[in-house]
Amino acid sequence: MVELVNYKRWNEYSALDPKLREEMNKMSEKELFESFYTNMEFGTAGIRGILGPGTNKMNIYTVRKASEAFARYLLENVSNTLQRGIVIAHDNRNMSREFCIESAKVFATHGIKTFIFDSLRPTPELSYAVRDLKAAGGVVITASHNPKEYNGYKVYDEEGCQLVPDLIDKLLVHYNAINDELAIEVNEDKYESLVEVLPRTLDEKYYADVKKICLDNATNRKDLKVVYSPQHGTGYEGVKAIATSLGYDLVLVEDQCEPDPNFSNTITPNPEEKNAYVKAIEICKQVNADLIITTDPDADRIGVVTIDNGEPTYFTGNQMGAMLIEYVILKHKENGTFKNNFKIFNTIVTSPLGAAIAKKNNIAVGSTLTGFKFIGEQIALMQETNEYTYLFGYEESYGFLLSPICRDKDALQATTIILEMALYYKNHGKTLKDVLDHIYEEYGYHYDKVESLSLKGAEGLARIQEIMKTLRELDIPSLAGNKVAVKEDYLKQISVEGELVTPITLPKSNVLRFVFEDGSFVAIRPSGTEPKCKFYYNIKGKTVEESNKRAADIKEAIAKLY
Repeated sequence: MVELVNYKRWNEYSALDPKLREEMNKMSEKELFESFYTNMEFGTAGIRGILGPGTNKMNIYTVRKASEAFARYLLENVSNTLQRGIVIAHDNRNMSREFCIESAKVFATHGIKTFIFDSLRPTPELSYAVRDLKAAGGVVITASHNPKEYNGYKVYDEEGCQLVPDLIDKLLVHYNAINDELAIEVNEDKYESLVEVLPRTLDEKYYADVKKICLDNATNRKDLKVVYSPQHGTGYEGVKAIATSLGYDLVLVEDQCEPDPNFSNTITPNPEEKNAYVKAIEICKQVNADLIITTDPDADRIGVVTIDNGEPTYFTGNQMGAMLIEYVILKHKENGTFKNNFKIFNTIVTSPLGAAIAKKNNIAVGSTLTGFKFIGEQIALMQETNEYTYLFGYEESYGFLLSPICRDKDALQATTIILEMALYYKNHGKTLKDVLDHIYEEYGYHYDKVESLSLKGAEGLARIQEIMKTLRELDIPSLAGNKVAVKEDYLKQISVEGELVTPITLPKSNVLRFVFEDGSFVAIRPSGTEPKCKFYYNIKGKTVEESNKRAADIKEAIAKLY
């Protein structure tokens, strides 16, 4: 038996939740090691992990620890926290409601007014609610698009934005000071007196504000038929309410609408994966719909597919972002609402295609680290100075935001504008694929793909760290014959171009980017919450074949390095 201090402490705790003890008693030595060898790390977005007993798993005790730390942080750093309160939302996953209640108990024990919803809600609505209620902060219980075994806990500031690194560092002081998550006590009486269930009128207000982003007043919205799946998650009520009230012909993937923590009727709930669309594609062909949309379980991401000549066209986040930028600019010009100080935001791993469209229209472009919180942070700074007007923000990972009523990516807003865009072009005799092809004709073809190296457990995490160390230390003048013009290391915060070394002013992050002479790039970024490493490829070419061949050669060259 592995001698683990954390395991010993849990095993001797007489009041341990019976279900967790039963599960713990059935675990192998290796499973016990993975569950107890370390404490769950509070990363840049909070905590996320596999459900189960242990200090390195998601359970009521690790959630209490996160909540205790966040409560202490708020009381120390945010004015009038007790009176302003905190908002908690959750998704459809196993234990999400229980974690929501446990979190509320911890906040209430500290005397903090706590608002919860009557059931699951989209992540962007949490951001909206924090802002609408002028709360001191917020929490979302979600594992986003991860497999069913996962859950997570994300923290938001008083602007409805996930905490940026400087604020996370302050929270970590409290999180790391908690040595025994089992010793955190909750006051049931305070829970009863300080926890309030939010009224449904907040949903209606949110939906109404989302619909204000509309830029086209087409009267034939019923002519656009769209198939929609919420992937058993939180998007169902909101997307249905907004799309139908606007008049679109919405066809639901019925057996994927019911909230289900086990995602029983979908192969994967991740819009970035083609298997998420299998049933929707069948229905789309049956009813001859114009397009398919699907939202991930917490409804901050959205994916889009069309059927062209009988075959599905899967639009990446980068492609959809570029198309939306072009459409939004076009409509503002048509409507006479275009502003010379518009600004869009992307991230350092986003394709440069959208930025090229913006720059051609004299729109400023800002790039942030990966994570929508950095875009949310920039929105707040922009509104303080009034130098620019926010137009659009997006990530390659299928996340978009048009209106800063939220400070997180919002699939309900994205649904609203994507349907409008699809109808606008349909009325002009074009499909979304036609629009993308036209963009490529003007700006060049961009191979655009994200690939993940996923490993398991402590060994997997160590291997990911070893890969990053190797790629960071190697001198890599070229990849598959493509000269590396610039190597950017966001952990060392330096950009190396030949003999020239310049500082990177963005916050530290464990990201490497190899930029080629034509602006194409490869970026490598490990996950902050699991043993996974992402490789972002954005390779330009005059033709599809040229880009694909370059990308394949570059991938092979990188793989040989580690």
